[in-house]
Amino acid sequence: METLRRRFVALGDETRLRALLLILSAGELCLCHLEQLLELPASTASRHLGLLREAGLVSARRAGRWVHFGPGTGEARAWLDWLVQLPELAAERERAVQSLAQWRNDTGGTACPI
Repeated sequence: METLRRRFVALGDETRLRALLLILSAGELCLCHLEQLLELPASTASRHLGLLREAGLVSARRAGRWVHFGPGTGEARAWLDWLVQLPELAAERERAVQSLAQWRNDTGGTACPI
């Protein structure tokens, strides 16, 4: 029951939902890139992604100084598959894809800054 509650809480925030849709669209994004895409300070982006990670909806891997976030695995994958099929999120999914494409065009989708 606690896992279910955490997932609904995580999905109940627009910023976290946007972050999740960006990650699902990209496959994996570094925290510094998510900060840019979401236009959030590092501490705020990190807090939102921490809640998504605690809910199992995203996974995190460390690469040197950077943390990269990808879709959750295992049982959470079914949740993510369900989420992307919701017609209510079609416009938001499209915005995530467009935002990601524009960001990549503007920045070249470069590696994390040093």
